[in-house]
Amino acid sequence: MDAFTILYEDAYLLAVNKPAGIAVEGEANALEEQVKAWLQQHTKYLDKIFVQSAHRIDKPVSGVVVLAKKRDALKRMMQLFRDKQVTKKYITVVEGQPANTAGTLEHYLIKNNALQKAVVGNPANGNLARSEE
Repeated sequence: MDAFTILYEDAYLLAVNKPAGIAVEGEANALEEQVKAWLQQHTKYLDKIFVQSAHRIDKPVSGVVVLAKKRDALKRMMQLFRDKQVTKKYITVVEGQPANTAGTLEHYLIKNNALQKAVVGNPANGNLARSEE
């Protein structure tokens, strides 16, 4: 059984539902590697398989990831993300009733190389990250 679900596929792109706990890239059994293995089992073009994510989501979260099956599709999708032509929506599941139903979340993030992730810092040493609703 695959650890991901294919939501959309055409000749250029795949959109998959990535479960929490799986990295998109850069480690053993990452999503890109799993999708490539799946394609190798389900296509006749074994020597021409290309799979690369057009964006990433964090390992601890689940969500939709768009993967390119061709280099030109990857370049185009990455440009769409850079130009903010793609709208990303984040949905959070919480326990209990939040005090506010909308607002802005701001933190200063710094890269922690030892932990290989971003952690909350302060304005003196971090980069502002803002999520608004």
